[in-house]
Amino acid sequence: MDGRLEENLSRELREQVNDLLCAVQLLTPLAQEKGTDRDREYLAILQRSLYQLIRTVSHLDLTRGDGPSPSLRTVDAAGVCRDLGRSLDSLLPMAGVHFTCSLGVERVLTLADDALLEQALLNLVANAVQAAGKGGKVSLRFDRRGNFLYYTVSDNGSTPPCFEPEEDPDPFLKHPGGVGLGLAAVRHIAEAHGGALILESSATGTRAVLSVPLHKEKSTTVRGPKAPPAWLGGFSPALVELSPVLPPSAFQAEDVE
Repeated sequence: MDGRLEENLSRELREQVNDLLCAVQLLTPLAQEKGTDRDREYLAILQRSLYQLIRTVSHLDLTRGDGPSPSLRTVDAAGVCRDLGRSLDSLLPMAGVHFTCSLGVERVLTLADDALLEQALLNLVANAVQAAGKGGKVSLRFDRRGNFLYYTVSDNGSTPPCFEPEEDPDPFLKHPGGVGLGLAAVRHIAEAHGGALILESSATGTRAVLSVPLHKEKSTTVRGPKAPPAWLGGFSPALVELSPVLPPSAFQAEDVE
């Protein structure tokens, strides 16, 4: 797709996001104070649509190189996986899948942008949930081998995963469950860290392996709890990236404020 067209599309989508956000903000107090249960259900559907639009804009900006550059700081790479696993423990049952998280090593300090890594992993998890389907299994694992760190997202799905072919030159080509932007965004994040994304599919499921090099750190000071990334408009990264696979009930106004 032409760069100018991508830029215009991103700008148009942002305008729609802003309009939808204004509508949600206006309707939320009315639905909470005077609305019926059905009104609140409709508001949750509207809220989920807003998150899905934010997700699409974020992926579009990343794929065209206009997304955030990595802000490298000392982080616990294993902790990124552990913390994400805890949040997914409460969210993924709503998507109807069985989720597990495991660590091959408990603590590894490195230089990385943990917010971008989390966004990439959430995207891979969303793909895995779509492939696994209701009653399926999804897992997230962290390992260290030599001077590389590996995050592996696996599923036992028998349906075609939402992955675009490696040779596909157009990330906007339609694929099952999306427009093909997600993995292009993950690859951008991996490459920005000096790493790579490897996909392995078989009759028993799919594995997506995100590898990043280990940058040994002398510092033992790990950055504290982070605010939602600015490029996601302050919205929950987990709810944004998982919006295609979570039910509207996950987006009740009182839960996402």
